[in-house]
Formats: sequence, structure tokens, C-alpha cells
Amino acid sequence: MPHLSTHILDLNLGKPAVNVKVELYQQQHDQGWLQLDQQLTNGEGRINRFNLSVPASLKSTLTHCYKLRFYSGEYYSPQFSFYPYIDILFQLDPTQSDYHIPLTLSPFGYSTYRGC
Repeated sequence: MPHLSTHILDLNLGKPAVNVKVELYQQQHDQGWLQLDQQLTNGEGRINRFNLSVPASLKSTLTHCYKLRFYSGEYYSPQFSFYPYIDILFQLDPTQSDYHIPLTLSPFGYSTYRGC
């Protein structure tokens, strides 16, 4: 099973984004989403490992498409944030071992890529 992690940097402050709620979902064949995990970023703005486990009874209903939802609006509250949350959709190849998805954000923009 692949290893999935993330790291969030606040471009406004030039520091890690601490205590950001992040949810992980896996897409179902019917286009719905199954929530697999929810965590807060640590003091370094990181989540080192998401739980990718699903019950055996649901495995046949799922695709290899995943979504990370970053709650940027809650993080920047009470100041205004143009993005209440940021969804990043991606595919995992089960034969690959490590996936790292960094996010740089500000109240009015963000960028992401596949890290290593």
C-alpha cells in the first residue's frame, strides 16, 4: 500500500501552516467519495502519514482517484480567505510506494505539486 503525506507552507507568513484540518477521500465508481482519514497538520505544517485503509467489503467500489481537502478558510479565519477549502484530486498507482503532496498557500492563491 502506498505511503501518502503532505506539507503546507503559509506564503503570507513564510512559515509552516500549523493545525490545518485536512481530509482524505477515495472516489467510488458511482462518483461519490468515501472519507478515509482526517488529521491536523503538526507544528511543522506536516501530516506524515494518511490512513489509506478501507474495509474489504468496499474495495471493489473504489477507484484509484483520491482527494485531499485542505480547510484553508478555517485556517485563515477570522481574516478573509478567497478559498474556503482547497481540493486536490490525484491518482495513486498501487505499485508506487511514496507520495508527498506539498501545498503552498495564501488567502488568495495556492500551488501544489507531487513532491518526493
